[in-house]
Amino acid sequence: MNDMYSYLSLGNVILTIKNASKNKTSAIQSEVFCAIFDIEDVNETTVNNYCTGYRAIGNDYVQKYIELEAKYKKDKTVFKNIVKNILNIIEGIIFDGDINSSKRFKEVCLKLYNIAKNDINIGNEFSRSLYNMIQTSNLYEAFIEIILYAILENKQPIYEEETKRETIEIALRNTGISAKDLEKFLSLKLKEGINYLHSIKQLVKENNPYALFELAFMEYRGEITGKPRYNESYELFSKAARNNHPAANWMMANIIINKKIGTGNAEELKLAWNYLRQAEALGSVAAINTIGICYANGIGVAKDKEKAKKYFEKAAKADYAYAYNNLGKYYEDSNDLKNALKYYVKSANLGESWAANKVGEMYRKGEGTKQDLFKAFEYYKISEDTSIKEIFWYSKYNLAKYFYLNGSVIADVPKNEEKAITLFEEASNNGIFEATEELLYIYVKRYNNNKENATLERIKDCIGKLEKNEKYNSKEAKKINETIKKIKEFGIIKP
Repeated sequence: MNDMYSYLSLGNVILTIKNASKNKTSAIQSEVFCAIFDIEDVNETTVNNYCTGYRAIGNDYVQKYIELEAKYKKDKTVFKNIVKNILNIIEGIIFDGDINSSKRFKEVCLKLYNIAKNDINIGNEFSRSLYNMIQTSNLYEAFIEIILYAILENKQPIYEEETKRETIEIALRNTGISAKDLEKFLSLKLKEGINYLHSIKQLVKENNPYALFELAFMEYRGEITGKPRYNESYELFSKAARNNHPAANWMMANIIINKKIGTGNAEELKLAWNYLRQAEALGSVAAINTIGICYANGIGVAKDKEKAKKYFEKAAKADYAYAYNNLGKYYEDSNDLKNALKYYVKSANLGESWAANKVGEMYRKGEGTKQDLFKAFEYYKISEDTSIKEIFWYSKYNLAKYFYLNGSVIADVPKNEEKAITLFEEASNNGIFEATEELLYIYVKRYNNNKENATLERIKDCIGKLEKNEKYNSKEAKKINETIKKIKEFGIIKP
C-alpha cells in the first residue's frame, strides 16, 4: 500500500511528514493524524489501519474533508490552522512564520510531489500543477491539493480486488467475451517471450477475441512481414468484432474509412458506420472520437461541426488525447486561440506528440497566450520524447532551429550546433524538408571553411533529399532552388 515511490496515500503523507520532522521521536503517527484532521486524540491502532489500507478512512473524517473542500473553493484560508499544526510538528516548535517560507515544509511538498508524479492513478496535469505551485513557493495550496487527493480521491488497496472484479465485469458485460478468454490472453502477455507470436496464433485458433485483435493489429502495423497486410488484419478484426470486441469494431470502421481496403463508396461507408455505432455502444472512446471526425468532414453523413464537437467532447471526458486535439482544432478554426491552446495542452500533457509540438509553436509565437520560450522549449521536448511510431518529427526541427542552433538566453538553452545538427538529421531522415534545408546551409558554410570531402558528401546528400521531396517544386522551395543553383554555379557541385 505505502510504496513510498508511487502511491499518494494518507499513509505516505503521514510518513513523509514524520521523516521530514526535526524531532522524529515526537512526530508519532497518531499526532500527525490528529493535526491533519484537527482533532484532539485518536486510537493508534485505528490510525495504523487507515494508513496501511487495512481499513478505509472513516466516513466522519472523509465527510469533514468534503465540507472543508467546499469551503476552500470560496475561502483559501480554511486549512490554515491544520497546516500550522502540521508545521509545528515538522519544525519541532510553535511555528509562527510564513507557511510558504518553511524549508522543511517545502521538502515535504517536494517529496509528496515526487510520489504523485510516479502514481499511475494521477494525471500529468495534476502533477504539473503541483510542481508549478511548489516552484513558485505556493506550498500551502500545493499541500492542500495533495491532502485532498489522499483523503478524498485515493482508493484503499483493501478494495483493490473488488474494484478489479467490478471493472472486468463492466468491461465484458455487453460482449461475447468471457473472463476466461481475458485471463488466458493476459497470462500469455505476462509470461511469453520468444514464442509470443506462436502462442498468439494458438489462441487465435481457439477464437480468443483478445488474441485475434492482437494479431490483427500486428498485421495492420506490418509487424509480422515488415509491411502492412490490410486484408489479413481485416479478417482477424472481423472475427474479434463478432465477439463484440469494442476496439475491433472500431478498427473495422477505421480500415474502411481510410480506404485500406475497398474504395470508400457509399455502401462501404454505411458498413463502417454500423461498426462505429456498435463500437460506440460497447464503450469505445476511439469510436466516439471517429464519429466526431466523420461529422466534421462529412464522411458517410452530412457535415455538421456542432455534432462533431459534441462527440469530441464526449470522448474528451475519457481523457482521450485525440479528442482534445480535435476540440483544439475546432476552436482554432473558429479563431478562438485561447480555447484551442487549452485543449492542445490537455492532449500534450498526456504525451501526444503532435499536440505537444503545437503547444510549443503557440507559446513560441504567442498565439492564444503570451509568448513564453521556456514553455515552448518544454513542450517541444515533450513532443520529441515519445516512441518512434508516434513522434511528430517537426518537434526535432523546432528544437534545433529555435533553440540549439543559436541558443536561447530566455529559455536558458545554450548554443549547441552539434546537437542541432543531430536533430536536423533525424527530422530530415523522416521527410522534414525544412530540416534538410537547414542542414544544407550549415554544411555549405562549413565547406567554405574546411573544403573537406566528408562535408561535400553531406551537401550532395542534402541536395538529393531536397530534390526528391514533394515540396521541392512548390513556391515554398523557391529560396532553396536558388541556393542549389548557386552551389552548382560556383562549382562546389557540378550541374
